[in-house]
Amino acid sequence: MSEENLLTKEIAEQFVEDEDSVDLSEFTTIEDGAAESLSKSGSSLWLNGLTTLSEYAATRRPTSQVDPPSGEAIESGVALSYLWCMRCTALLLFLLVGCKPSAPGERIDDPRAYVLEQLAAVDFNSWVAPYRITDAGFIKATLDQAITREFKEKGLPHDQSKLDRFVKRELMFAYRSAHLRTPESRAIVLANVKAKYAQPAIVTADNDRVALFDFGSVPGEWVKGGRAKTWLLRPSLDKGLLPQADLQRAFKALVGAYPKAQIYDVRYQFTEGLADVRACLVYDRATGVLWKAHGVPRSYATVSINDLLAGSAPFGGLGFTHQARDRANRKNAAFPNYKAPMTLRSR
Repeated sequence: MSEENLLTKEIAEQFVEDEDSVDLSEFTTIEDGAAESLSKSGSSLWLNGLTTLSEYAATRRPTSQVDPPSGEAIESGVALSYLWCMRCTALLLFLLVGCKPSAPGERIDDPRAYVLEQLAAVDFNSWVAPYRITDAGFIKATLDQAITREFKEKGLPHDQSKLDRFVKRELMFAYRSAHLRTPESRAIVLANVKAKYAQPAIVTADNDRVALFDFGSVPGEWVKGGRAKTWLLRPSLDKGLLPQADLQRAFKALVGAYPKAQIYDVRYQFTEGLADVRACLVYDRATGVLWKAHGVPRSYATVSINDLLAGSAPFGGLGFTHQARDRANRKNAAFPNYKAPMTLRSR
């Protein structure tokens, strides 16, 4: 069995962490551990390349053939037997439902125009989505390849229900994957990332009490990472912080646009390892506390608004304190309570 075509638990966990890091359609065999990990993802799984089960799934049995089973082994055997029965039942239901013909949908006179319209509106749940390539030639090539894979020489059907399934199960994934497949497509994505980073969006919430500056994804170098060797955009950041000049520019823009706001929120997204990290720096004018959130736990530092804008207090040298470890001041160090629009993508 080719190791490259085996979907292992490690690769599955990488996909759960970052859907863009693995192309599931390339695998022909899947391990039991990988199937269990993928069941927790909550996302659409494009496993149309699978042809066989893994050797583990085909040969694993719950009882021992050598030693009499202990009480723990018996419990484990019962659990494995139950899981085995559930898998077989699920497979049977899948085959029965899959073989049942679906009711025909409305006739679409121009199926190609229809799927292109659906593709333009679809959200393919990826950090690449805000930087999607809209070039007509790129989309045409992706669509033609997807049609060939799905319908062979028959071409697109005129049935709306079949076209909708094609867009959701094949075309959307093909379009998303194509963004990182070639040097040319990656160059376009990076150019779009740089354009948004240079001119970020500023939005407000809670009657202008909160002002938010969204850098989006941070530009960087394309590198291959993970077992599947997928292309990742990796910037060079110090302790997960943006360059001083960029952060200072963001806070100056927020204060200039909304001088009466109480909370200033600067957000950005970057790749760290194989994970997409959504980070933010939140300044509360009422307390003079600057919060740094790169997940949990949060950390904070005290700085005046004048020093923040003048750059006299470098972000990298503020000496952030982890909230969870600061037991003495935990009650006084409270992350500001507010609801800001989530302009960064969440999984």
